[in-house]
Formats: sequence, C-alpha cells, structure tokens
Amino acid sequence: MKKIKTKKTFLLLYCLMAMQFISVGQSIVLTGDYADPTIVKVDGVYYMTHSTFVYSPGLLIWKSTDLQNWTPVTYALHQFQGDVIAPDIIYHNNKFYIYYPAAGGIYVITADKIEGPWSKPVKLDLPGIDPGHITDHEGKRYIYVSSGYMAELNPDGLSVVKGKEAKNVYRGWPIPDDWIIECMCLESPKLMFKDGYYHMFSAQGGTAGPAVGHMVVHARSKSVSGPWENSPINPVVRTYDKREPWWSKGHGTVFQGPDNSWWMVYHAYDRDNRTLGRNILFEQVEWTSDGWLRISTPIQRERYQMKEGVVLERSDDFSGDKLGIQWQFWNAYEPERVKLQDNSLHFKGKGNNVGGSSPLTIVAGHTRYEVSVDVEILGDAQAGLLLFFNNNQYVGVATDGKQLFSGNRGALQPAGNANKKVVNLRILNDLNDVELFIDGKKVHIGLEVSGYCNQTFGTYVALRPSIYCMGEGSAIFKNFLYKPLE
Repeated sequence: MKKIKTKKTFLLLYCLMAMQFISVGQSIVLTGDYADPTIVKVDGVYYMTHSTFVYSPGLLIWKSTDLQNWTPVTYALHQFQGDVIAPDIIYHNNKFYIYYPAAGGIYVITADKIEGPWSKPVKLDLPGIDPGHITDHEGKRYIYVSSGYMAELNPDGLSVVKGKEAKNVYRGWPIPDDWIIECMCLESPKLMFKDGYYHMFSAQGGTAGPAVGHMVVHARSKSVSGPWENSPINPVVRTYDKREPWWSKGHGTVFQGPDNSWWMVYHAYDRDNRTLGRNILFEQVEWTSDGWLRISTPIQRERYQMKEGVVLERSDDFSGDKLGIQWQFWNAYEPERVKLQDNSLHFKGKGNNVGGSSPLTIVAGHTRYEVSVDVEILGDAQAGLLLFFNNNQYVGVATDGKQLFSGNRGALQPAGNANKKVVNLRILNDLNDVELFIDGKKVHIGLEVSGYCNQTFGTYVALRPSIYCMGEGSAIFKNFLYKPLE
C-alpha cells in the first residue's frame, strides 16, 4: 500500500473507508474480530455495531445501504468499562439506543443522530447479559436478557418500571442430550414483530466451546411476555459438522434487506483461523407458510477458499489531528497518552511490562498479512510492534533505543544492539506462521500462533497487530503499514 501523501487525501480516504464482504452463494462474510453483531434499519440505511470486549473506545458503528459495503461512522462509547459485549442497537421515537452489558450490569447510551454525540452510560437495574429490546403493540417497551428474563422499561428506555422487574418467561429450546455442546447458555435474545407474532432469536449451546455447540434458536408468541412456542425447525443456524468452514455459528439477528428479502446476521469462527476472532456472516433466510424461519439454501458443508479483502483502512501515516478510527487501546481508554504531529504518533509510556502498557491495537482481517512501523525512543522507554492477544500472549519486536528485542509467548528477549536512532520493525503473518524483522533482518523464524485464541486461553479477544510503549519515556511512531499478502 502506498504511503498517503497529504492530510486532505488521508481524510478523504477515511470518508470512503468500507468493509469489504465476500459473497458465497446466499451468504456474505465479513472477516475480522466483530463478534455479536446487531443491526437496525432507519430510513433505508443499515447501522451495525458489535462487541468491544476490553478494547476502547468501543461500540464502533458502521452504516450501509446495500449490506455489501460498510462505512465506519463513529465510536459510541468513549470510556473504559471493562468487557463490553453483545449489544443491541435500536431506533425508537427518533432516537438511537444501544443496550449493552459491562462492568457487571446492563447499560444504555443514546443519541439523536448516529454520529453522536452519544450520552454517558446509564445503568439499568437488570440481571444477566446480552440485552434485547422490543416494543409491543401498545407502545410499551421491554428488554430481554440472558436465561429468558424480561423486564418492562419506562417510556424513555432508561430505567425499569418499578414493580415490573425482571422475571423468567422463556426457558429455551431443549437441546438433544446427545449433542456436543459447551453449556445450555440461553443468551442474546433478539426480538421482532411479524404477522401477528413476536419472534425471538436466541443463542444456545455456548459460544466458543465445541465447534458444533453454538446455535441460533427461534421461538414465537402472541404476547411479548409469552408463552413462547419453539420452532419445529430449530436450530435455525448451527455448525453441524467439524468439516464445515465455519465453527460456532450463533448469535443471530433477523431483518429485512434492501429488496425486502430477509436476512440473518450472526457470527462464527473461520475453522482454520480462530486467531481472527469471530467473523460476521450474513445469510439469506425465508419464512415458511406456517410462519417459521429457515435458511433459504441448505447449509454449505464443503470447504471453499476464502478470498482476502480489505475490511478497513488499517495503515496510518499519522497525518491527521487525532487518533485514527482503526485504533483501540487494550484494557484502557487513554487518549491523553497520544499526540499526533509532523506525520508522527507520539505515544507516552506506561507501566513496566507489555500487557500493562495498554497497547494500541487494530483489527486484522486477513489470514496472510504483514505490518511494519518506524520507531524512535525518547527517554527511558521500550516500544515496539506486536501481534497481541493478551497480557501474557503475544509475539513481537521492539527497541529501547539502546538494545533490540524479539520473541514470543509473552517474552521479548535481547536481539542485538540498536545502532540507529530510528528502527524499522516488521512482522509477517502467513496463515499463523510468523516471522519477525528488525531493519530488514530476520530475527526470529518458526513462530506459530494458531493457538492464540479463546479456545486455548479462554479470553474472547483476537490476535491483533499492535504498537506499545512502556516505561517513563515515550516513543515516536511513523509510517504504520498493514499490507495483505497475495
């Protein structure tokens, strides 16, 4: 990718940034760490967000008119609340709402326009996780959460009606005893109204255990509070065989497409590249004559070659006046540590170890790519380039201005003296085989990172290209390049 020459050109490219999808039969696939998608249509435009986990700012909102091309709009959450997971974005009475779990509770933020400003979070008095909003035929508002609990909301949607606190109204679909699952885990209720019925689509089976465990189940009711009748077609979506390309399919939302066709958006792991996190899949669905939902075409079980596509403009020449939309802090939100000037990112050091330094991360969207950056150290600091999973699991290259470092499994070891003021660091990831370079010289070979995923370490994050700076000093980063490989 050519270096962007001017701020004007750079900003224009940001305005044109788009997710690129891969069409496969009746499916559309967005590769990258975008778990738990939720979508709403307003005046012919689709808006989507997804889980943030411990990356911040959070709740990145995208927009599209065709489901094929998605443009990033803004982050809705500009504070750190720990794990931010499984949101529900809705539009009610000319206002946008995002309900989401974080910090041991259910929160809601609002905005009159999708671009914001978004309000500060308001905590609801609710148990559970994975909120799902619905309005009944009388205009009353309700929210469902995990394990089949439902509560009535006040008209402004910002609190639970006193005396109408959460009660259990649905117990889920009875999973056959001989199915291999992680847990019952009745989660992620997403609701809609159609043809006289309230329809609820829930996740069951566990989200990241056995490949065949996760699923989407369908239930309907004449009343928003039940009783709920389970679909005879259940599960609507599931990985039935480990030989399928997508594992742990689940967490679905159903909506109408631009041509009035019906679609479900859900997430899944790429079988051979779980380090990417959970990808977004759009699959066309249809309603049966008796009012149940099913996938329009049989589930594809054969393996196909995934094409590579640019999901987001990840390279950055730091010519803007604020941090680019591709960047998120790990386990913190600290924009005061960052200053952009003279086509450089000045990153103030923090902590005395890599994980504790709250690296800046981007989402990887390819199975084969390389990243590189130029680094200069100011004062007593260490800074570098990583493929970062969590505090203890990463690979990378670094410098402290005097010495070079490289390594994996959370341990960067000395790799020679730093003989230049500015050091070029580069990482090549080829189907999870990783090579590390400093100033064009290979310093590590034979690294393998396919196990850097939730199934190994039990953390719902992905392996992300990242930069970090730790210590009392700071670092200057220039020419950050992310290049998909052919």
